[in-house]
Amino acid sequence: MLKLFQKINKANISRTETQACPSDEHIKSIESLNLDSYIIVDWGVKAISVFDDLHYDRSDLDVMAPGMRRYVKNKLESIGFAQISGCRFKNEVYDIVCEMPKLNVKGASPFDATNYIKKREYDLFIMTPTQLAAHYIDSLEHAEAVEKIMNLVHKHPVNLFKIMDFVEDKVAHQNFLSVIHHIINEQKKAIKTEPLCRLKSLK
Repeated sequence: MLKLFQKINKANISRTETQACPSDEHIKSIESLNLDSYIIVDWGVKAISVFDDLHYDRSDLDVMAPGMRRYVKNKLESIGFAQISGCRFKNEVYDIVCEMPKLNVKGASPFDATNYIKKREYDLFIMTPTQLAAHYIDSLEHAEAVEKIMNLVHKHPVNLFKIMDFVEDKVAHQNFLSVIHHIINEQKKAIKTEPLCRLKSLK
């Protein structure tokens, strides 16, 4: 029992320890994944979006489908990351961990995606586009969040109706509701244009 406690305690320490700032070379290596239309790396919020689909139903589960998981796994491995658990990848040289949320509850809110991940300053979330949009709303000032989501929907469409279903009484959420119909219209235009219209679901 003592050994088990020590092992668990060591794991918790390793996930909350301080972390050295990555070199410019290491950051550029991760950001090089942006050359792939199915991947968006936003170093500013330490997140990776994996393309999901062009069209959604508001009842769709917002989870990383097996095809999305395989795709990002292959891309991360191409720049030196190794899978260390079902949802976690680490590059030992960069000392950076990339982790997918564990959302096992049907209908779970995209705003909850990062709530149960303990990450260090330079570790990254791996998210669906909808989860990333929700993360922008919760973590950025309104104007910046809207700007980033507008850019996002032109590359990785978002299940905006899912977001509408889970907004709370928070000021940030209500502010976003005031512009969401404009973003919905922009996304409708975007999915009809090149090269976005050629992307296929990774499910």
